[in-house]
Amino acid sequence: TDGSFRLSVSNTGNVLTYSNTYLAVNGGTVGIGTVTPTGMMEIDTGTATGVAVTIDQDDLDQTALDFDINNTAGDIINLDWGGATTQTAAIQGIDLDFTNLTSLAASTVYGLHLNDLAAQTTATEYAIYQEGTNWDYGLYVEDAAYFAGAVTYAGGVQYDGTVTIDVTNAEAFLVRKDADALDVFTVAT
Repeated sequence: TDGSFRLSVSNTGNVLTYSNTYLAVNGGTVGIGTVTPTGMMEIDTGTATGVAVTIDQDDLDQTALDFDINNTAGDIINLDWGGATTQTAAIQGIDLDFTNLTSLAASTVYGLHLNDLAAQTTATEYAIYQEGTNWDYGLYVEDAAYFAGAVTYAGGVQYDGTVTIDVTNAEAFLVRKDADALDVFTVAT
């Protein structure tokens, strides 16, 4: 109403503009910062710095971001670099910061919760899969780690520190070995 915004109609659709920022509605799609969105909604920040999308949630017990999907193939969330890029400072692929949260007694807090599949098939099913060998560590855990199920090692195991075996079964340490001429257990000092 104060003349700051302008609505124009052209062959690219309806465009609401203000300064260098514009919202385009084109054939049922929405573009923020672009008049040619490639999906249902595209945000193009251009050369702007800072956060592209901010959700400032005031409802304290509701979901802030909810995807109701029906994918039967493909990526649900795809984050990648648009081209060859060289890192200039620290990067976190996903940064979940709980430093301002105090947990409630008798309530569960999961930093990351992956629910179980509806059914298991003969397909390969990994809840977490780290690909490649260019990482210093594929998994780096600073706090204590707990495995409720079996742990399978396909490579070598290295321990830096003290190993404590605390079990209630009859066998505290059991080694099964193929019938070859190699040693069953070797200690090097």
